[in-house]
Amino acid sequence: MAIAVVGFDMGYLNSFVAVARAGGIETVANEYSDRCTASCVSFSDSIRFIGNSAKQRVLTNPRDTIHGFTRFLGKNFDDPSVQAELPFTPYNLVKLENGSVGFKVNYLNEEATFSAEQVAAMLLTKLKTVAQSNLGTPVVDCVLNVPTYWTDRERRALLDATHIAGLNCLKLINDLTAIGLNYGIYKKDLPAVDKPSKNVAFVDMGHNHLQVAVIAFNEGQMRVLATASDPSLGGRDFDRAIFSHFADDIKQRFKLDVRSNAKATMRLLEECSKVKKLMSANSTDIPLNIECLMQDRDVNGRINRETFNGLLDSAGLLVRVEQCLSRCLTLAKLQPKDIASVELVGGSTRVPAVKDLVTKVFGQSPMTTLNADEAVARGCALMCAILSPAFKVREFSISDWQPYSISLSYRDADGKDDSVEVFPEGYQFPMSRTLTFYRKAAFELAAHYTNPQAVPTPLIGKFSVGNVQPSPSGEAARIKVKVRLNSHGIFTVSQAKLAETVEKVVDEPEEKMETDAPAESAEVVAEAEAAPGGTAADSAGSPMEVGADQAERQQQQAAAPADPKKSAEKKTKKVTRYTDLPIDADCVKQLSKKLLTDFQEREANMVLQETREHERCLARNTVEEYVYEMRDKLSSVLEQFVSEAERESYSQLLTATEDWIYGDGENLAKQAYVDKLAELRGPGERFLRRAKEFEERPRAADALGHALQHARKAVEAWRNGEEALAHLTEEEMKRVSDSIDEKQQWLITQQNEQNRLAANQDPSLTSADIRSQHSALESAVNPILNKPKPQPPKVEEPPPQQQQPQASPQPAADGAAGPDATAQDGDQNAAAPGSAKKSTSGGAKVNGKEADMDLD
Repeated sequence: MAIAVVGFDMGYLNSFVAVARAGGIETVANEYSDRCTASCVSFSDSIRFIGNSAKQRVLTNPRDTIHGFTRFLGKNFDDPSVQAELPFTPYNLVKLENGSVGFKVNYLNEEATFSAEQVAAMLLTKLKTVAQSNLGTPVVDCVLNVPTYWTDRERRALLDATHIAGLNCLKLINDLTAIGLNYGIYKKDLPAVDKPSKNVAFVDMGHNHLQVAVIAFNEGQMRVLATASDPSLGGRDFDRAIFSHFADDIKQRFKLDVRSNAKATMRLLEECSKVKKLMSANSTDIPLNIECLMQDRDVNGRINRETFNGLLDSAGLLVRVEQCLSRCLTLAKLQPKDIASVELVGGSTRVPAVKDLVTKVFGQSPMTTLNADEAVARGCALMCAILSPAFKVREFSISDWQPYSISLSYRDADGKDDSVEVFPEGYQFPMSRTLTFYRKAAFELAAHYTNPQAVPTPLIGKFSVGNVQPSPSGEAARIKVKVRLNSHGIFTVSQAKLAETVEKVVDEPEEKMETDAPAESAEVVAEAEAAPGGTAADSAGSPMEVGADQAERQQQQAAAPADPKKSAEKKTKKVTRYTDLPIDADCVKQLSKKLLTDFQEREANMVLQETREHERCLARNTVEEYVYEMRDKLSSVLEQFVSEAERESYSQLLTATEDWIYGDGENLAKQAYVDKLAELRGPGERFLRRAKEFEERPRAADALGHALQHARKAVEAWRNGEEALAHLTEEEMKRVSDSIDEKQQWLITQQNEQNRLAANQDPSLTSADIRSQHSALESAVNPILNKPKPQPPKVEEPPPQQQQPQASPQPAADGAAGPDATAQDGDQNAAAPGSAKKSTSGGAKVNGKEADMDLD
């Protein structure tokens, strides 16, 4: 079975699915032949809708249609960013028991509540279905995108969503990293590794956020130098600026308060989005017209690009864009002249005001060589292909950028609170670091973001290290704790070990033994570990237990024998032995295994419900189609095959069924439609059978007639003494003749009976009956007529015998050349000159018999 290589771009407004095939990376289409799938989930009394079908219900069922839910992943309900979204969400947001965000909807005529992880899993299930329908193989492994600014909690929440959807996420890749991979892996003109890098700035402005990155490219590698982002600045803020303009204008001119009506608000926002797109390509006035917006009244208005730019400027949106662009340059420690090119990605970068700001900050016109909508999905698919063994991708290493500084808090040996920065801002990841602690009992570590103002929830999680006891001498045990920022950008305490120094007898002192290497004068030591695509960075960290490892090293040197003459003798050395310690993760914002299992079962049940509902709707539609089909055929192809009484009765049945479908039978079980279809097909199939027999019966009768004629000709040929049939006996031919007469008489009788019936009556003679008689005729006649002619008896030839050499034959007398002479001449012609044939009996043979006299 082929291995699927898939990348998902789960966006705020739309999502994309890219797959790796033999021809390269391809963005595939959904069932609507659209390459973008709406990030929308809608619930109804009988089924849930996902994707484009759900988007169609945003205006008709806004309370139960959820969109823009990616902003709520991994966040608490009380977060300021969540509270700021409440006025713009027509659906009902609730606070769950764990404090996170939930969605309350009406599903299957019951009130149901879903978490943000569950709703995200529903969309991932849809994207997985789109990928499977295009690849024709199950999809499990994938690569997903995440915004660069997402925190540990949000990334963990998305991983939970993938588990609920039955996916295995190989990597969570930052949006800008995926874009950079899609850009750099195809470039053939990148500088060599030992040459100065080509610095490219990427500006990604979508519907929800603004992200900027500066990436350094060399041949076969890319390194993210800096990133900057504004999580609450995107195309929707431009839409809202236009919305406020028209809402105030409508209130003034038409005396309608659009903001007081959720449906009117959604319609006006949708029209404002369309106007924004038109203004990106036109500098003239753009009209806005909405029919029956509120109170059955039509509204209209006009806006141009100059007014639009003024709205953005007055709202402070353009200033925020410029600040984000400049901040990225500052973090990268570069000047505009150091940037080789600027690439625009995201739908909102098409706004002319944004392009002008990019030109102003970077000092050059931006490029649009990448697909603004599909670049992220293609980069995710490329990353999945790199990680998959099924595809061979040229080597391309990636060094990503950690946007937030992460610190580790603890209590030292004296019980005082302390902390150390383990992963500074801009740290390359994935990466692991090792910290050394000296403790006599179990202790706790708390991971948090160093700058509390940078994120809404600074705490990442708490980790307890257990089974710690003092050494036999009563001193504090040395604990090595390994912390890791993995390929997903998620922080974890991956390992804790007890380091014990023990003495070991060594037979060969020359053999190098593994000893505890002296550490730097710090408690935090960076390991030389880099994941594929990353680079290892050495850093000392903050001093904690200074000189501890150095003192131990001096003790080891003092214990070593100083006399070189004793080097060949057995001696002892101090080596370090490591013992794994248990780690208990607490307060980590991630779903428990039990809750994950419950959500997976609920998702599976909803998928099963969808399957049943689709089957039910298909059965209902089949009945409806059959009603329309038969009603049309009654007055066309079936007109002569249905009597007036039957037509009237069946038409009444069709009309009653149609009323039933749109009435009491609209929401029944599948079996009800199956039974109703069987009721309609009873008389309907009888009418269709009459028409079918009317067409097929003559053809079947002609075929039987040809077979009878062929058999009758064979009988006449036998009677005329034809050599090919001379071997058949009279009894056999009588059976053939009787079969012909029997089938001929049956056909004549049945046809006469059928001809007495009208076309609107059930036939007495069917094509199946005729074909059955035809088959019976062939079974009776063909074995006789095709009986092979017996072979003549074989004459055994005598075995060839050797002949004695013959003397030169006497010339035959004139006129005496008979048969023997002819044979003799033949022998002479067959023999080589000067040769003679001999007979073993001493006499010549003619035609296999002894000659009357010797030829000698």
